[in-house]
Amino acid sequence: MLHKFIYLRAIMATLKALVLPHQQRADGCYPVKIRLTHNRRVRWIRTTLVARPEDLTRALKLKGYVATRADAEVLRLQRILEDLGAFEAAQMDVDDILAYLQNAERRRRGTALSWDAWCEDFIATKSPGTAKVYRTAVNAWHRYHPADCSINDLRTSDVRGFVEFISEENSVRRTKHPAAKTSAPRDYAVQLAAIFAAAQDYYNDPDEDEPVIPRRPFANVKLPRRRIIGRGKRPLTREEIQGIINARNSGDLSDNAALACDVFLLEFCLMGMNTADLYAAAPASNGELVYRRQKTRGVREDAAEMHVLIPPQALPYLERLRDPAGKRLTALYHRFPSAVDANAALREYLMPICRDLAIVPTASANSFRKAWGTIARSAAVGGDRGTVDEALNHAPASQPLLDVYAQRDWHIYADLNARVLALFDWGGVDNLSNPG
Repeated sequence: MLHKFIYLRAIMATLKALVLPHQQRADGCYPVKIRLTHNRRVRWIRTTLVARPEDLTRALKLKGYVATRADAEVLRLQRILEDLGAFEAAQMDVDDILAYLQNAERRRRGTALSWDAWCEDFIATKSPGTAKVYRTAVNAWHRYHPADCSINDLRTSDVRGFVEFISEENSVRRTKHPAAKTSAPRDYAVQLAAIFAAAQDYYNDPDEDEPVIPRRPFANVKLPRRRIIGRGKRPLTREEIQGIINARNSGDLSDNAALACDVFLLEFCLMGMNTADLYAAAPASNGELVYRRQKTRGVREDAAEMHVLIPPQALPYLERLRDPAGKRLTALYHRFPSAVDANAALREYLMPICRDLAIVPTASANSFRKAWGTIARSAAVGGDRGTVDEALNHAPASQPLLDVYAQRDWHIYADLNARVLALFDWGGVDNLSNPG
């Protein structure tokens, strides 16, 4: 029996924490490593420990606090190997043993991954507008599940419970618009699923048999369908936009309502430009505005760059909004601390006009953007889907080979925009020239 015990100890891998004399750093410290020995073959495991001269004996043996920490790390790895078992270890070479330890370490890190911390890290990588969307979804999750948990503790039952919670939550149930009762839980779940998928992409190694985050709690959750009900989900009609143009030309508006009309009609004239992009845009040059879409500039290979040839219909609005300092295209940044604040305030300023024109609900920048795209695709204009998508600066689902090397002709979008704007009566501004 004694010989059998000695044999088992001999075939088991051994671990020892130490420093190597030739790896002394410029500051005199040594990185602490763990030597893995199995069947007379050696591999090294890095640690986060660093030994200062006072942590070492003359023979460079670890002592004191660093030695205690290193011994604890060795003991932890030894217990992992004990779970493997001597007979299994005997069939493995040293590289297999090392891989087994590394996989166990990855699983341990996965168990300790904080869901709340990962959500914060994910949101921090997004643009302000996109971050706000994900923040709303995460806040909804916190209302359902205030306590933090490990990513690997999330279960399908948790996601289903969250969807049911949001569906019944007072803030959704009191919403007058019927579509909100299905769109809110659906959108929140989709956004949280995107955050979870990003964690899997970051932590899981496709070459490993045992991923750090193995579960898919969002995969088998049946989400309520999004219903498009009533007028709130459609873009503005041509008649409604013409009504807003007429209201602005009447001169019988408050300063705030006039400002909202100027901004939203300018965005419509600039092919459905977003308020966030208008807020940050640099001055135009030779009648051409160049900007990068805030929402997608960080994720697209072309940095979401767009060139807009300013049409004559936009000139009165642009002149009234022009930045006197000349630093940006408009002076919105002087009046509002952020594009988000500008969007919210301008929509409120437009409410009286929408009430007078029976536009329900109140129009927003997105309403004008959707209207431009719808009109451009209509029979009255005849724009093809691809050109309209590009004019709106939508991110392509995939990049055709032609887009890799072909130069874009911005005049194509300008011609399309001219056909859209020609459908409206702008009050005698059609013959104005472009700014120089």
